[in-house]
Amino acid sequence: MNSIVDDDVYMRWTQFGVFSSHIRYHGTNKREPWHYPAIAPMIKKWWKLRYTLIPYIVEQSRKAIASGAPLLQALIYHHPEDKLCWHIDDEYYFGDDFLVAPVMNSENRRDVYLPEGKWINFFTGERLEGGRWLKNLDIPLDEMPVYVRQGATIPVYPDEVECTDEMDLSKSTGLHIGPHFKGIFKN
Repeated sequence: MNSIVDDDVYMRWTQFGVFSSHIRYHGTNKREPWHYPAIAPMIKKWWKLRYTLIPYIVEQSRKAIASGAPLLQALIYHHPEDKLCWHIDDEYYFGDDFLVAPVMNSENRRDVYLPEGKWINFFTGERLEGGRWLKNLDIPLDEMPVYVRQGATIPVYPDEVECTDEMDLSKSTGLHIGPHFKGIFKN
């Protein structure tokens, strides 16, 4: 139990944590990224993304408190009429705008179902029509399938920080996921 987990497990759980209400590495084994030198730079990229998304997480958390709705939601929550969504248990909404499809295998492949609507890949800016499956996607270790509803405005933190103590949330801005959005790392 005290051994270091495989790099791919550490990376995939980090990615999941970024799109969750809380991110924390639990366990009795070594959990700090410097124990994973081959992937430490990629981990830092994902942590930076997490800090960028803190205003969105705060906004969605406030909605959750007011409504009682969870921050992570099954697809059926938003698409009760779509019978396929009733059976998909490895994708979820993160708040109202993100559709997240974690990779949970060492083959770095997965199918992704996009419910009805217009979706934009959060990382590449690729635009996709929903109501269909994306089959057998090859997902490199430093990527994860994350889609955003077209037209959404995501509150983000514009400055790079090392911890939330350095944040002044009044400086948050809105990232519009519209026709000119080219992906979070490309805008």
